[in-house]
Amino acid sequence: MRLHVHEWGDPGPRPLVGLHGVGTGGRIFRRLAEEGGLRILAPDLRGHGRSGWEPPWDLETHLDDVLETLPDLPPTTWLGHSFGGRLVIELAARRPELVGRAVLLDPAIRIRPDNALALAERERRRDSPDYCHSAATAMLGALAGPHAPVGALRVPTLLVVPERDPVIGPRQVERFRAAAGEALRVRRVPGGHDVHEEAFEETAAAILDFLAGDAPRVAAGGETDDDSPGSPRSRGGARWTA
Repeated sequence: MRLHVHEWGDPGPRPLVGLHGVGTGGRIFRRLAEEGGLRILAPDLRGHGRSGWEPPWDLETHLDDVLETLPDLPPTTWLGHSFGGRLVIELAARRPELVGRAVLLDPAIRIRPDNALALAERERRRDSPDYCHSAATAMLGALAGPHAPVGALRVPTLLVVPERDPVIGPRQVERFRAAAGEALRVRRVPGGHDVHEEAFEETAAAILDFLAGDAPRVAAGGETDDDSPGSPRSRGGARWTA
Protein backbone atom coordinates (compact mmCIF):
# COMPACT_ATOMS: atom_id res chain seq x y z
CA MET A 1 0.00 0.00 0.00
CA ARG A 2 1.23 3.49 -0.83
CA LEU A 3 0.87 5.62 2.29
CA HIS A 4 0.01 9.28 2.70
CA VAL A 5 3.21 11.16 3.52
CA HIS A 6 3.51 14.41 5.46
CA GLU A 7 6.44 16.50 4.21
CA TRP A 8 8.20 19.47 5.75
CA GLY A 9 11.37 21.37 4.92
CA ASP A 10 13.27 22.11 1.75
CA PRO A 11 13.77 19.15 -0.60
CA GLY A 12 17.14 17.53 -0.16
CA PRO A 13 18.94 14.30 -0.94
CA ARG A 14 18.81 12.87 2.60
CA PRO A 15 15.60 13.61 4.50
CA LEU A 16 14.77 12.21 7.90
CA VAL A 17 12.01 9.61 7.80
CA GLY A 18 9.65 9.72 10.79
CA LEU A 19 7.60 6.69 11.86
CA HIS A 20 4.87 7.27 14.42
CA GLY A 21 3.32 5.12 17.12
CA VAL A 22 -0.09 3.48 17.52
CA GLY A 23 -3.04 5.85 17.40
CA THR A 24 -1.19 8.94 16.21
CA GLY A 25 0.11 9.87 12.75
CA GLY A 26 2.96 11.37 10.79
CA ARG A 27 1.84 14.84 11.85
CA ILE A 28 3.50 14.35 15.27
CA PHE A 29 6.83 15.32 13.68
CA ARG A 30 5.62 18.67 12.33
CA ARG A 31 6.89 20.82 15.19
CA LEU A 32 10.30 19.18 15.13
CA ALA A 33 10.58 19.78 11.40
CA GLU A 34 9.41 23.37 11.48
CA GLU A 35 11.23 24.57 14.59
CA GLY A 36 14.32 22.47 13.97
CA GLY A 37 14.60 23.43 10.31
CA LEU A 38 14.61 19.77 9.27
CA ARG A 39 13.49 18.00 6.13
CA ILE A 40 11.19 15.22 7.37
CA LEU A 41 9.06 12.72 5.49
CA ALA A 42 6.51 11.11 7.82
CA PRO A 43 3.98 8.60 6.48
CA ASP A 44 0.69 7.82 8.17
CA LEU A 45 1.04 4.09 8.80
CA ARG A 46 -1.62 1.69 7.55
CA GLY A 47 -4.77 2.11 9.63
CA HIS A 48 -3.96 5.72 10.52
CA GLY A 49 -4.73 9.19 9.24
CA ARG A 50 -5.03 9.64 5.51
CA SER A 51 -3.56 6.27 4.56
CA GLY A 52 -5.70 3.22 3.82
CA TRP A 53 -7.11 1.41 6.84
CA GLU A 54 -7.46 -2.10 5.41
CA PRO A 55 -5.70 -5.09 7.05
CA PRO A 56 -3.31 -6.78 7.47
CA TRP A 57 -1.63 -4.74 10.21
CA ASP A 58 1.36 -6.93 11.08
CA LEU A 59 4.93 -5.64 11.27
CA GLU A 60 6.00 -7.11 7.94
CA THR A 61 3.14 -5.40 6.13
CA HIS A 62 3.91 -2.05 7.78
CA LEU A 63 7.51 -2.32 6.60
CA ASP A 64 6.37 -3.30 3.11
CA ASP A 65 4.13 -0.23 3.02
CA VAL A 66 6.93 2.13 4.06
CA LEU A 67 9.35 0.70 1.51
CA GLU A 68 6.75 0.84 -1.26
CA THR A 69 5.91 4.44 -0.37
CA LEU A 70 9.51 5.66 -0.10
CA PRO A 71 11.47 3.63 -2.68
CA ASP A 72 15.08 4.27 -3.66
CA LEU A 73 15.99 6.17 -0.52
CA PRO A 74 19.72 6.61 0.08
CA PRO A 75 21.05 5.70 3.52
CA THR A 76 19.35 8.22 5.77
CA THR A 77 18.26 8.93 9.35
CA TRP A 78 15.18 7.08 10.56
CA LEU A 79 13.25 8.61 13.45
CA GLY A 80 10.82 6.33 15.26
CA HIS A 81 8.52 6.91 18.22
CA SER A 82 7.20 3.90 20.15
CA PHE A 83 5.85 1.40 17.57
CA GLY A 84 7.74 3.43 14.96
CA GLY A 85 10.96 2.76 16.87
CA ARG A 86 10.28 -0.98 16.66
CA LEU A 87 9.80 -0.58 12.90
CA VAL A 88 13.19 1.14 12.59
CA ILE A 89 14.88 -1.84 14.27
CA GLU A 90 13.00 -4.27 12.02
CA LEU A 91 13.99 -2.20 8.98
CA ALA A 92 17.65 -2.27 10.01
CA ALA A 93 17.49 -6.06 10.14
CA ARG A 94 15.79 -6.39 6.75
CA ARG A 95 17.36 -3.54 4.78
CA PRO A 96 20.46 -2.35 6.68
CA GLU A 97 21.74 -0.41 3.67
CA LEU A 98 18.87 2.08 4.07
CA VAL A 99 19.65 3.05 7.66
CA GLY A 100 22.43 5.59 8.04
CA ARG A 101 21.51 6.71 11.57
CA ALA A 102 18.64 6.03 13.94
CA VAL A 103 16.76 8.15 16.47
CA LEU A 104 14.50 6.12 18.75
CA LEU A 105 12.02 7.95 20.97
CA ASP A 106 11.08 5.59 23.82
CA PRO A 107 10.80 2.68 21.37
CA ALA A 108 8.35 -0.14 22.07
CA ILE A 109 10.82 -2.91 21.24
CA ARG A 110 8.73 -5.52 22.97
CA ILE A 111 6.01 -5.25 25.60
CA ARG A 112 4.84 -7.96 27.95
CA PRO A 113 1.76 -9.87 26.76
CA ASP A 114 -0.26 -8.82 29.81
CA ASN A 115 0.54 -5.16 29.16
CA ALA A 116 -0.31 -5.59 25.47
CA LEU A 117 -3.67 -7.12 26.43
CA ALA A 118 -4.48 -4.32 28.86
CA LEU A 119 -3.60 -1.67 26.29
CA ALA A 120 -5.60 -3.43 23.58
CA GLU A 121 -8.65 -3.69 25.86
CA ARG A 122 -8.35 0.00 26.66
CA GLU A 123 -8.03 0.75 22.95
CA ARG A 124 -11.37 -0.94 22.26
CA ARG A 125 -13.10 1.69 24.43
CA ARG A 126 -11.57 4.68 22.68
CA ASP A 127 -13.44 6.82 20.19
CA SER A 128 -11.30 8.59 17.61
CA PRO A 129 -11.98 9.22 13.93
CA ASP A 130 -8.27 9.60 13.18
CA TYR A 131 -7.30 5.93 13.08
CA CYS A 132 -8.69 2.40 12.92
CA HIS A 133 -9.06 0.85 16.36
CA SER A 134 -8.86 -2.67 14.95
CA ALA A 135 -5.48 -1.74 13.47
CA ALA A 136 -4.36 -0.33 16.81
CA THR A 137 -5.24 -3.48 18.75
CA ALA A 138 -3.47 -5.66 16.16
CA MET A 139 -0.35 -3.50 16.32
CA LEU A 140 -0.30 -3.67 20.12
CA GLY A 141 -0.53 -7.45 19.86
CA ALA A 142 2.39 -7.51 17.43
CA LEU A 143 4.53 -5.69 19.98
CA ALA A 144 4.21 -8.66 22.32
CA GLY A 145 5.84 -10.96 19.79
CA PRO A 146 9.46 -11.65 18.79
CA HIS A 147 11.53 -8.79 17.47
CA ALA A 148 14.67 -8.32 15.43
CA PRO A 149 17.82 -8.11 17.58
CA VAL A 150 18.76 -4.59 18.61
CA GLY A 151 22.21 -5.44 17.28
CA ALA A 152 20.71 -5.02 13.80
CA LEU A 153 21.26 -1.30 14.34
CA ARG A 154 24.97 -1.11 13.53
CA VAL A 155 24.85 2.65 12.97
CA PRO A 156 25.03 5.75 15.19
CA THR A 157 21.88 5.66 17.29
CA LEU A 158 20.23 8.13 19.67
CA LEU A 159 17.91 6.63 22.27
CA VAL A 160 15.62 9.11 24.05
CA VAL A 161 14.18 7.76 27.32
CA PRO A 162 11.56 9.59 29.42
CA GLU A 163 12.04 9.87 33.16
CA ARG A 164 8.45 8.81 33.95
CA ASP A 165 7.24 5.31 33.07
CA PRO A 166 9.43 4.58 30.04
CA VAL A 167 8.24 1.86 27.69
CA ILE A 168 11.80 0.71 27.03
CA GLY A 169 12.98 -1.10 30.14
CA PRO A 170 16.43 -1.01 31.78
CA ARG A 171 17.34 -4.49 30.52
CA GLN A 172 16.47 -3.48 26.97
CA VAL A 173 18.67 -0.40 27.28
CA GLU A 174 21.53 -2.56 28.52
CA ARG A 175 21.12 -4.90 25.56
CA PHE A 176 21.38 -1.84 23.35
CA ARG A 177 24.57 -0.80 25.12
CA ALA A 178 26.10 -4.23 24.75
CA ALA A 179 25.22 -4.47 21.06
CA ALA A 180 25.92 -0.89 19.94
CA GLY A 181 28.78 0.17 22.19
CA GLU A 182 30.15 3.59 21.27
CA ALA A 183 27.56 3.98 18.50
CA LEU A 184 24.77 4.45 21.08
CA ARG A 185 23.87 7.68 22.83
CA VAL A 186 21.18 7.67 25.52
CA ARG A 187 19.44 10.86 26.57
CA ARG A 188 17.01 11.10 29.46
CA VAL A 189 14.29 13.75 29.24
CA PRO A 190 11.48 14.86 31.58
CA GLY A 191 7.91 13.66 31.29
CA GLY A 192 6.39 10.50 29.95
CA HIS A 193 6.21 8.36 26.84
CA ASP A 194 5.25 11.06 24.34
CA VAL A 195 8.63 12.77 24.55
CA HIS A 196 8.00 14.75 21.35
CA GLU A 197 5.20 16.56 23.21
CA GLU A 198 5.96 16.38 26.94
CA ALA A 199 9.65 17.24 26.59
CA PHE A 200 9.78 18.82 23.17
CA GLU A 201 12.62 21.24 23.85
CA GLU A 202 14.89 18.64 25.44
CA THR A 203 14.07 16.01 22.83
CA ALA A 204 14.56 18.40 19.91
CA ALA A 205 17.88 19.60 21.33
CA ALA A 206 19.11 16.03 21.71
CA ILE A 207 18.11 15.20 18.13
CA LEU A 208 19.69 18.32 16.65
CA ASP A 209 22.94 17.74 18.59
CA PHE A 210 23.00 14.14 17.41
CA LEU A 211 22.40 15.07 13.78
CA ALA A 212 25.14 17.67 13.99
CA GLY A 213 27.55 15.00 15.18
CA ASP A 214 27.61 16.37 18.72
CA ALA A 215 25.85 13.75 20.82
CA PRO A 216 27.30 14.11 24.34
CA ARG A 217 27.18 11.37 26.94
CA VAL A 218 25.72 13.74 29.53
CA ALA A 219 21.94 13.72 29.57
CA ALA A 220 19.62 16.69 29.91
CA GLY A 221 19.64 18.20 33.39
CA GLY A 222 23.28 17.24 33.95
CA GLU A 223 22.66 13.57 34.68
CA THR A 224 25.07 11.05 33.28
CA ASP A 225 24.04 9.05 30.24
CA ASP A 226 21.72 6.44 31.71
CA ASP A 227 18.44 4.60 31.36
CA SER A 228 15.28 5.13 33.36
CA PRO A 229 13.38 2.67 35.55
CA GLY A 230 9.76 1.90 34.86
CA SER A 231 7.35 -0.22 32.91
CA PRO A 232 4.88 0.37 30.07
CA ARG A 233 1.79 1.76 31.74
CA SER A 234 -0.36 4.86 31.88
CA ARG A 235 -0.32 7.22 34.82
CA GLY A 236 -3.02 9.71 35.71
CA GLY A 237 -5.17 8.71 32.75
CA ALA A 238 -2.54 9.73 30.20
CA ARG A 239 -2.52 7.96 26.85
CA TRP A 240 0.25 5.43 26.19
CA THR A 241 0.92 5.19 22.46
CA ALA A 242 2.91 2.23 21.22
